[in-house]
Amino acid sequence: MDIMSILLTPQVLGLSAGIIAVLYGIGKIPLKGDTTVGKTVWWRKVLPIVPLALGVAGAFTMGGGDTIETPVITGLWAGFVAAHGRKVVKRLLVDNLGGTEG
Repeated sequence: MDIMSILLTPQVLGLSAGIIAVLYGIGKIPLKGDTTVGKTVWWRKVLPIVPLALGVAGAFTMGGGDTIETPVITGLWAGFVAAHGRKVVKRLLVDNLGGTEG
């Protein structure tokens, strides 16, 4: 089984979309006052690593692969796609819809 047949599957894209949804949901959790988790300094510091961790955890729950390397690589790839896909989609929405970034 070659690496491209593992990385370019609907399951990986679905996992990436799920990661984006989880990140969005966590970012919208209200805190004291008029702030949310997504606006905290702590969240912005851990945000780069969270998609990778969620991707690896999701890949292990999906199963597949005879060795430990397959879910780890698949999960890292799904997390990478989610993290950078989220940035691209956010930028496209902000630019095209005239919204404000936040």
